[in-house]
Amino acid sequence: PSVQRNEIREFRSDQMVPEQDELAEAILKLKAEFPDYGIKRICATLRDTNQWELSEKRVQKVLRELNPDGSTAASGDDGKGSVAVASDRTYGQEIGCERPSPRAYFSICVHPSRPETLILFGGEYYDGENNLFYNDVFFFDTRAARWSRLAVPDDELAPDPRSAHQCWAAGDSMFLFGGEWSSPAGRKFRVLNDLWRLDLATLRWSLL
Repeated sequence: PSVQRNEIREFRSDQMVPEQDELAEAILKLKAEFPDYGIKRICATLRDTNQWELSEKRVQKVLRELNPDGSTAASGDDGKGSVAVASDRTYGQEIGCERPSPRAYFSICVHPSRPETLILFGGEYYDGENNLFYNDVFFFDTRAARWSRLAVPDDELAPDPRSAHQCWAAGDSMFLFGGEWSSPAGRKFRVLNDLWRLDLATLRWSLL
């Protein structure tokens, strides 16, 4: 039996599939450094940095084993060497940040209950080789000249990255419609017709 386990371990190493303990340790370190990372971003980061063969389902399973209460979205370090995890009922947070990265074809509108604040969504950037699309939300306080951003766990519902879309604010919400997206090399292209609502009180997205 011990020989068989070694053979399995060697096969997994050749396939660049992490051992369970190795994966759990990597997830804990990543969440300690980036507490608002969700399942999708954790999986993508570990794939890229470690060249691992890894699925989002496996990441979610490890997260639930690390946090028996069933929660999966990181909120920070509990001071005891383990990562505290927020409930799935915890949605977005507005946190201070630097100005957004360079981009074009984004949308911007006035916050309906904070008229001194602008809301920026999405856009695209071409780095000379690849097209990069964004689905982030930024707030700019025109009086304080201060930026903040919407931090939402990756496993929360949110619009896909896009540019050339339309956003408008009404009541306690910002609405988003349409736009376009392409793969980095431009081989795939999509024109979108989905309609989204961002509740500006809870900072939670919903697809209409």
